[in-house]
Amino acid sequence: MHPVLILILLIAVLLAVSVIRRRPGLLRHPALRPVVIGVLTLGLMYLSTRFHWSILLFGLAPLLPRLWGAFSRAQAARGPTPGSTSRVEAEWLRMTIDHDTGKLDGEVLKGTYRGRGLGSLDRAALLALLAECRGGDSESARLLEAYLDRRLGDDWREEGGGAADDARSAGGGELPMTAAQALQILGLEPGADRDAIVAAHRRLIQKLHPDRGGSSYLAAQINRAKDLLLD
Repeated sequence: MHPVLILILLIAVLLAVSVIRRRPGLLRHPALRPVVIGVLTLGLMYLSTRFHWSILLFGLAPLLPRLWGAFSRAQAARGPTPGSTSRVEAEWLRMTIDHDTGKLDGEVLKGTYRGRGLGSLDRAALLALLAECRGGDSESARLLEAYLDRRLGDDWREEGGGAADDARSAGGGELPMTAAQALQILGLEPGADRDAIVAAHRRLIQKLHPDRGGSSYLAAQINRAKDLLLD
């Protein structure tokens, strides 16, 4: 292949990466992946018949870090795949957050309603569960309050006795958060890089910030998770 054609090919690759960085949604197009794989395969097969592999790799090596970094940023900007969830767990509750809608749901881990889903409990049962949580674990109480705010609005507070902080429920301060818990809260896999962490935090905080009808407790947990993973 003529050196000018090789240069044109490399410029085309860099332009393609630049376009993907500006419009990460293109990565979701179902026809893109097989086309890219096919073009790269044919190109490498063609080049391998005319150049020694070591020469080809030596020439491409300086571009690989930039290409990989651009691809990682584009992947992070794409957002989670449909159906992705985050998980926040306390002694009495395991709460899940749907990334697409910000909807909260969960499972009771302890007490009278152990094994039940929060969605299956009516108002009276939820308030009874809240009283149990306040008597045993303040983290669980705050987590349930976040769910009640999302499902029932503010109406439950007069009947339920206000917020856990106001009720001075048992347990006091927050428990230490581990890296594994932080990843679960942000819905990330181990090894997630800085761009993925920042992108996941941004997506979740937009849905669960108190100013958008979310929960101050969950927003705090999301912020703690980001800070811990970026520390």
